[in-house]
Parts: sequence; C-alpha cells; structure tokens
Amino acid sequence: MGRMRKPSGSLLLDDLAWRGLIHDSTDLGELRKHVDSGRRRFYIGFDPSAPSLTIGNLLPVSLIIRGALAGLEPVVLFGGGTGLIGDPSGKSTERSLLTVEEAKANVTHHQELMAPIFERALGSERMPEFVDNAEWLLSLSSLDFLLDVGKHFPTNDMIRRESVRRRLENLEVGITYTEFSYALLQGYDFMRLFADRNVTLQMGASDQWGNITAGIDYIRRTLRAQAHGLTCPLLLRSDGTKFGKTEKGALWISADRTPPEELYNFLLNLTDADAQRFALFFSLEPRETLKKLFIEHETDPSQRTLQRRIAQEMTTLLHGHESFDPTKAAAWSPGLKVGVR
Repeated sequence: MGRMRKPSGSLLLDDLAWRGLIHDSTDLGELRKHVDSGRRRFYIGFDPSAPSLTIGNLLPVSLIIRGALAGLEPVVLFGGGTGLIGDPSGKSTERSLLTVEEAKANVTHHQELMAPIFERALGSERMPEFVDNAEWLLSLSSLDFLLDVGKHFPTNDMIRRESVRRRLENLEVGITYTEFSYALLQGYDFMRLFADRNVTLQMGASDQWGNITAGIDYIRRTLRAQAHGLTCPLLLRSDGTKFGKTEKGALWISADRTPPEELYNFLLNLTDADAQRFALFFSLEPRETLKKLFIEHETDPSQRTLQRRIAQEMTTLLHGHESFDPTKAAAWSPGLKVGVR
C-alpha cells in the first residue's frame, strides 16, 4: 500500500482535496494550522444499525487510514449507545430500534471487520483506538441529559437542520423526539472525546455535517474551546441513493454477505469515470502513481487497467491477498454505475 512521505496534517488536507474527498469543513486555514501545530487526534463514528458495513462505510474507513498515515492519531467511535436510536440523517422514515444486546453484538462485528482492514493498511503500530459510546451514554440519566446537554441546543437551530426539516415537511411521517435528539447525543460524544481523550477533529460523510457542527457548538459553549470538522462526499448509486445497510442491493464489506469474487467483479465492471473516482476515493497509492495509472488506462481503455488495479487493491484491502483468484473473475460486462454527492 502507498504511504504519505511525511507525517503532516497539511499534506493530508492537500491529498484529500486533490482526491475530491473534502465536502464540508470548518475554516480550512484554521484547520491546517491546527493539524500542523502538534500531535492531533480525530475521530469518526460508525452506526451499528446492521451486523455488517457497506462499501459506503469504506469511505470514512479510508479517511481514518489516510489520517493515520499522515501522522494524526485516529479514534474509531462505535455507537453502542447512539445505535439504540439511529441517526435520522438521510432517512425518510424512523429507523427500527435496536435492543442493547443487538447494538452490542453489531459493534463487536464491526470491530472484527475493521481490525484486519486497519492492520493491512497501517500495521500494528498505527492501529486506531476503538471506543464505544455506550461507555458514557448508557449511564446518562434523562434528567442529566436535559440539564447538561439539552439546554445548550436552541430548538430553532435544530429545526433548521436538513435531516429534521425534511421530516417535519412530511406531515404523514414527521419525526419523533427520540430521533430529534440524536444530534445532541452525537454532540455529547464529541465533547466527551474532546475532554477525555483530547480529540479535536471529527470527520465523517457529508450527511453527518449537521451532527458534527452540533458537537463543535456544544464544545464551544461548555468547554470554551475550539473543535474542528471535515466531511467527505457520500458514495451514491446512479439513481442517487446511498450504498446503505437498508437499501436494496447493498454491497457489503464482509465476505459472508458479499463474497470477494462478487466485490471484485463489481469493481471490474465500473465505467471508466467511476473507476477513476473509486481510485481517487479508495486507493492508498500516492498521487504520482495514480496519475501514471490514469494515463496508462487512457492509452487503451479496452484493457480496463484502471478497473483491474482498483478491484485488486480494494478486494485485497478488505479480504486479504488469499481471499480470491482474479484469474477466475467473470468477463467484463456493463456494471452498476455510481456517483458522489
């Protein structure tokens, strides 16, 4: 796998910008100064709404890997607490609620899925810290939540959030107070990580921007400190839908749900434009290597050099070198188109 040549937050931001992986962020100038001024810790959270993760979740995973390679210290936050509610972002109806036991089991599965991916990409010396927000949320009383968290979130600001506004506009569905309060819980997560583990940056997919800014505002109000945020685009299908856990035809990163050969063939069948996008988003090769690969592919697209390279790299990252035999992969045929937002 490729490696950043120098541990530098600025190099990380430059690389993310070149790859099209910056969708929203707090002031980039301030963020650049922050990540270059000392050892910095960041986190990305994962919702345990299903036992496995999809290829859409691989984008935040790739941010964790890139951050670690650039010298930042990553924390992976699993939603053993918030997963009991479920994030309403991007959802038109209320999620099915999980039990504590279901959420805990899904968190365990996610950890088992991610650990070997990080081991392959980073080695044992750069592994992220795994944290479960059930550690603090399950012991938080409703009265403490209202007094210590709720009073810092003006209702007018929350109603203006896109995830809430869309649901309020749908009079037949609406939004429950349970889901309405989700952003407060995620904001509380950021504050706890900031105060307890010196985590000053939250990253995630673009549908998390409202939740990220909620945490930044909460930290400013309660700790009188500055926190930072950055999001990457969502990975979308050609019809504009997410590669989510509940969407039809989900592409999973666990071999028991999407076998390595099926993943490889999906990637092999990408259009040229989507193959380049996947290479930018997911490949850990440096910029110079990818530029040469793009030129090589353009000289004879019929050889599908780019598709074969990204299919090999991504399948190996997820499942290991011995997981599949590319010589047995199916012949090329028009595949499922994807895009970003």
